Amino acid sequence: TASSGIDPYAGRGGVPTTYGSEFKTLMVDGNVKFITTSNPKESVRTPKETRSPGRVYVTINENGNVQCITKYDHEGRKAVQIDFRHMHKGLTPHVHEYDDHSKARPLTQHEELLLKYALKKWSER
Repeated sequence: TASSGIDPYAGRGGVPTTYGSEFKTLMVDGNVKFITTSNPKESVRTPKETRSPGRVYVTINENGNVQCITKYDHEGRKAVQIDFRHMHKGLTPHVHEYDDHSKARPLTQHEELLLKYALKKWSER
Protein backbone atom coordinates (compact mmCIF):
# COMPACT_ATOMS: atom_id res chain seq x y z
CA THR A 1 0.00 0.00 0.00
CA ALA A 2 1.02 3.60 -0.42
CA SER A 3 2.70 5.19 2.56
CA SER A 4 2.56 8.90 1.85
CA GLY A 5 -0.08 11.54 1.23
CA ILE A 6 -3.26 12.45 3.05
CA ASP A 7 -6.77 11.80 1.73
CA PRO A 8 -9.05 14.27 3.53
CA TYR A 9 -12.19 12.56 2.23
CA ALA A 10 -11.39 8.92 2.92
CA GLY A 11 -11.65 8.87 6.70
CA ARG A 12 -14.84 7.92 8.47
CA GLY A 13 -16.46 10.78 10.36
CA GLY A 14 -14.52 13.43 8.41
CA VAL A 15 -11.15 12.43 9.87
CA PRO A 16 -8.37 12.53 7.24
CA THR A 17 -6.46 9.29 6.69
CA THR A 18 -3.02 8.53 5.35
CA TYR A 19 -3.20 7.39 1.74
CA GLY A 20 -3.00 3.62 1.60
CA SER A 21 -3.83 3.04 5.26
CA GLU A 22 -7.49 2.05 4.76
CA PHE A 23 -6.71 -1.33 3.22
CA LYS A 24 -4.24 -4.11 3.80
CA THR A 25 -2.83 -6.35 1.13
CA LEU A 26 -3.48 -10.06 1.57
CA MET A 27 -1.91 -11.35 -1.64
CA VAL A 28 -0.50 -10.03 -4.92
CA ASP A 29 -0.46 -11.79 -8.28
CA GLY A 30 1.05 -9.58 -10.97
CA ASN A 31 -1.08 -6.45 -11.27
CA VAL A 32 -3.88 -7.98 -9.18
CA LYS A 33 -3.97 -7.15 -5.46
CA PHE A 34 -6.21 -8.99 -3.02
CA ILE A 35 -7.14 -6.57 -0.24
CA THR A 36 -9.37 -6.14 2.79
CA THR A 37 -10.18 -3.17 5.00
CA SER A 38 -7.56 -2.43 7.65
CA ASN A 39 -10.27 -2.02 10.26
CA PRO A 40 -12.31 -5.26 10.51
CA LYS A 41 -15.22 -3.31 12.04
CA GLU A 42 -15.72 -1.28 8.86
CA SER A 43 -18.03 -2.38 6.10
CA VAL A 44 -16.46 -3.74 2.92
CA ARG A 45 -15.76 -1.12 0.27
CA THR A 46 -13.33 -0.56 -2.58
CA PRO A 47 -10.54 1.99 -3.01
CA LYS A 48 -11.72 5.16 -4.75
CA GLU A 49 -8.46 5.43 -6.67
CA THR A 50 -5.03 3.89 -7.03
CA ARG A 51 -1.55 5.17 -7.70
CA SER A 52 -0.94 2.15 -9.93
CA PRO A 53 -2.70 2.79 -13.26
CA GLY A 54 -4.48 -0.28 -14.61
CA ARG A 55 -4.49 -1.98 -11.20
CA VAL A 56 -7.06 -4.62 -10.34
CA TYR A 57 -8.18 -4.96 -6.72
CA VAL A 58 -10.00 -8.02 -5.46
CA THR A 59 -11.79 -7.02 -2.26
CA ILE A 60 -12.13 -9.74 0.36
CA ASN A 61 -14.97 -9.44 2.88
CA GLU A 62 -14.91 -10.07 6.64
CA ASN A 63 -15.73 -13.76 6.05
CA GLY A 64 -12.69 -14.26 3.81
CA ASN A 65 -14.69 -14.40 0.58
CA VAL A 66 -14.21 -12.43 -2.62
CA GLN A 67 -16.70 -9.56 -2.42
CA CYS A 68 -16.01 -7.72 -5.67
CA ILE A 69 -13.37 -6.98 -8.28
CA THR A 70 -12.47 -3.43 -9.20
CA LYS A 71 -10.47 -2.40 -12.24
CA TYR A 72 -8.86 1.04 -12.51
CA ASP A 73 -8.10 3.08 -15.63
CA HIS A 74 -4.81 4.54 -16.85
CA GLU A 75 -5.31 7.59 -14.58
CA GLY A 76 -5.87 5.45 -11.47
CA ARG A 77 -9.63 6.09 -11.34
CA LYS A 78 -12.18 3.34 -10.76
CA ALA A 79 -13.29 2.11 -14.20
CA VAL A 80 -15.44 -0.95 -13.47
CA GLN A 81 -16.60 -2.84 -10.41
CA ILE A 82 -17.69 -6.45 -10.80
CA ASP A 83 -20.26 -7.51 -8.21
CA PHE A 84 -21.49 -11.08 -8.05
CA ARG A 85 -22.79 -11.69 -4.54
CA HIS A 86 -26.07 -9.84 -5.05
CA MET A 87 -28.54 -9.04 -7.81
CA HIS A 88 -28.79 -5.56 -9.31
CA LYS A 89 -31.27 -4.61 -12.02
CA GLY A 90 -31.94 -8.34 -12.49
CA LEU A 91 -28.27 -9.18 -13.07
CA THR A 92 -25.97 -11.46 -11.09
CA PRO A 93 -23.08 -10.95 -11.69
CA HIS A 94 -23.11 -7.36 -12.91
CA VAL A 95 -20.80 -4.43 -13.57
CA HIS A 96 -20.95 -0.82 -12.41
CA GLU A 97 -18.94 1.69 -14.43
CA TYR A 98 -17.01 4.61 -12.89
CA ASP A 99 -18.63 4.36 -9.45
CA ASP A 100 -22.15 4.81 -10.90
CA HIS A 101 -24.16 2.28 -8.91
CA SER A 102 -27.48 3.48 -10.32
CA LYS A 103 -26.82 1.45 -13.48
CA ALA A 104 -25.66 -2.12 -14.01
CA ARG A 105 -24.71 -4.11 -17.08
CA PRO A 106 -23.74 -7.72 -17.82
CA LEU A 107 -20.08 -8.72 -17.78
CA THR A 108 -18.07 -8.72 -20.97
CA GLN A 109 -16.19 -11.89 -21.88
CA HIS A 110 -12.96 -10.32 -20.58
CA GLU A 111 -14.64 -9.44 -17.26
CA GLU A 112 -16.00 -12.98 -16.93
CA LEU A 113 -12.45 -14.31 -17.36
CA LEU A 114 -11.18 -11.84 -14.76
CA LEU A 115 -13.86 -12.99 -12.29
CA LYS A 116 -12.99 -16.67 -12.82
CA TYR A 117 -9.27 -15.89 -12.50
CA ALA A 118 -9.72 -13.98 -9.22
CA LEU A 119 -11.93 -16.66 -7.67
CA LYS A 120 -9.49 -19.41 -8.70
CA LYS A 121 -6.40 -17.55 -7.41
CA TRP A 122 -8.09 -16.78 -4.09
CA SER A 123 -9.22 -20.37 -3.61
CA GLU A 124 -5.69 -21.66 -4.35
CA ARG A 125 -3.95 -19.39 -1.84
